[in-house]
Amino acid sequence: MQDPKSLTIDIISYDCGWGCRDYGCQDGPAAANLDHAVAPLRDNNISTILSDLKLRALDDRASYTTKQETYPMTTTSVQKLATRCYSDTKNNVMPVVIGGDHSSAIGTWAGITGALGAEGNLGLIWIDAHMDAHTPETADEGKWGGWWHGMPLACITGQGMPEFTNLINSTPKVKPEHIVLIGIRSFEPGEEAYIKDNNIKCYMADEVAEHGFQAIYEDAMKYILSHCDYFGVSIDLDGFDPDDAPGVGTPEKNGVGADQAVQTFKGLFRHPQLKGLEIVEYNPHNDKDQKTAKLIHKLLLSFSAIDD
Repeated sequence: MQDPKSLTIDIISYDCGWGCRDYGCQDGPAAANLDHAVAPLRDNNISTILSDLKLRALDDRASYTTKQETYPMTTTSVQKLATRCYSDTKNNVMPVVIGGDHSSAIGTWAGITGALGAEGNLGLIWIDAHMDAHTPETADEGKWGGWWHGMPLACITGQGMPEFTNLINSTPKVKPEHIVLIGIRSFEPGEEAYIKDNNIKCYMADEVAEHGFQAIYEDAMKYILSHCDYFGVSIDLDGFDPDDAPGVGTPEKNGVGADQAVQTFKGLFRHPQLKGLEIVEYNPHNDKDQKTAKLIHKLLLSFSAIDD
């Protein structure tokens, strides 16, 4: 485990709604009151930087109605995030991205792998209700209109628009066989074909319900660490059950139980091979009693916990 005295994280506000039709998640990082997370993290010997990419300030998102119109702003957003994650990683700071739509993954993992020189040597545990594996050729199958936040998994494995796939460098960021999806329960035929054709490991929601999240997670970790020197965790909040995380744009029933995940992730910031975390798709306009915002804080506190 990493020395807790030397561990610094950068909580990056990815206030981006440019990648999706329902852009309420652009307000997620601000509504999550991330400054309130600093003191509890400090109590767990985590030094914390707070960074705001100010992506809402790029323009008035409400005036853009199609994904083609938002493409330039989405590419700018992922470029800014990739640059920040690259700089953090080079400076031995762990990026912790709070979003904002899941286009974040395009930037997060481009920046981290580029800084490490670890393209193809980083595995991802990806918790989500959806596969996020559309390519430009299949995106219009999507029930949400084929927006950019439905494509990040394909992009980081080298399939997508060049402004997405060539961030930092032109090398695919993560090998498909080094990705493990957990909690999937909604997808389109093109995504399913991409997952199968590229040997991406996938645990469906019913498997998680049958075996429990911790057992699935442990299997995923064993698999990833047998193939890669580094790993990251990408959490789409709609991967959780809507009863636990109502504040998302695309809720799907029968998701991962939040309490199980919070307990399972205890102390993970100190794993020597963990290089980044993202917790995204928080839409405060759909939240109830700040339940989802509180879950973000619980996750951060769990990741930072010190083993007894």
